[in-house]
Amino acid sequence: MTKQNLYRKGKTKMYAKLRRDPRYLAKRSTAAVTTVTIMSALACSRPAQAQDPGLRALGAFLSIGGYFVQSASANRAIGTPKFYTEAAFFTRPARFGSLRLSGGAEFLGGADHFLFFGGGSGFQSYGGAFRLTTPRLMNRVRPVLIGGLYITEVESTRLNFDVARFSPSLYLGLEFPFARYFTLSAGYRVSQFVEGVNLDGFSLALKFF
Repeated sequence: MTKQNLYRKGKTKMYAKLRRDPRYLAKRSTAAVTTVTIMSALACSRPAQAQDPGLRALGAFLSIGGYFVQSASANRAIGTPKFYTEAAFFTRPARFGSLRLSGGAEFLGGADHFLFFGGGSGFQSYGGAFRLTTPRLMNRVRPVLIGGLYITEVESTRLNFDVARFSPSLYLGLEFPFARYFTLSAGYRVSQFVEGVNLDGFSLALKFF
């Protein structure tokens, strides 16, 4: 057996051991619990509640769609395209003329399976963020700028590694509200490299609320 094969075999054993570690399983389950909680809240909310401006400002924004990495390093590590999910909780926005600025927490990522916890290669980020945009008007395109400092985890079953690092990130995109509770969004996100992996890419998503 060559040195290269021995190295790969050792990495595979280490990766399998990591996936059985309780701390690793707890970290992975956090994403599942967060997503299920958000979806449960949306399912249980009454229509009258969803119409309240305060609830819309403080409520959950859940997006599902696709993410397309643009770098060779990310394509080697996790592949493309990925299922994309995003959930954010922002405060009531402050008004600056026609602009609306709010802060809060954001959770996003791309994976081989829907809602992060199906296994495979992918990434996920969670942390504090700001959001700068204009008022939401039906059938009108509006710009969106989101930035923040995140903890970003990259898991690669192809290259047998799983790492997490602090990573600032910036998103610039457009939103198009086409129905009362649904919005189409498209944009580009740039982030700091994580262990040499460049996660910059395009996202296309359907946003609820």
